[in-house]
Amino acid sequence: ADQDDIWELDKIEKMTAVMEQRSDILVLASKYGMVDQDGKELHGLLEKRTNNTGEIIKIGHKDLLKAFYWPGMIMAVRRDFFESIFDLIKSHTVAHDRVLSHFAAEKDGFFEYDYKGAYHRRHLNNTANEEHRIFKLLNLKRKLRDMADHNEMLEGLLNIGLPFDQENIDLIASNLETSKLREQAVRNRDIKLLNKIYKN
Repeated sequence: ADQDDIWELDKIEKMTAVMEQRSDILVLASKYGMVDQDGKELHGLLEKRTNNTGEIIKIGHKDLLKAFYWPGMIMAVRRDFFESIFDLIKSHTVAHDRVLSHFAAEKDGFFEYDYKGAYHRRHLNNTANEEHRIFKLLNLKRKLRDMADHNEMLEGLLNIGLPFDQENIDLIASNLETSKLREQAVRNRDIKLLNKIYKN
């Protein structure tokens, strides 16, 4: 977590209690909000809804590939699970939260906790462009960079050599292929290719 992010005072207590009650959970991610430099809560157009119901929901590979809402600052990770994969991931550059979430999902052990346990602070110089998603969508250079980063992350997941089932390897590879086509279409402003991708 960045040094100016905010955790709820009961975040560790609540997430630890869930982990102690549910031995099947390898990685537990709470939900989070965003605040500006003065602590005022921000709301984006595509923000993931939080009802604070305390519901625990299993997250699979398909969910992770559709959109990623689970940064490392909101994760609780079971120690023996982390130690079991540390040697596999320590020399790779793929973001730790992506590796942990996909590997936990592979073992049916990644869960989301409907509890807003933290707030990520954004400052004036990045709030408008980073948190208001409409500006990200309209900023072609930013969009292409995000797409390239996403593709690099997927390639990294495939190259790490994590012992995923072939079905899930194929799922990640298929997502990468589609994502590369989408990047190509956006880069070349190829509307026909974009329509074809989204129809499939």
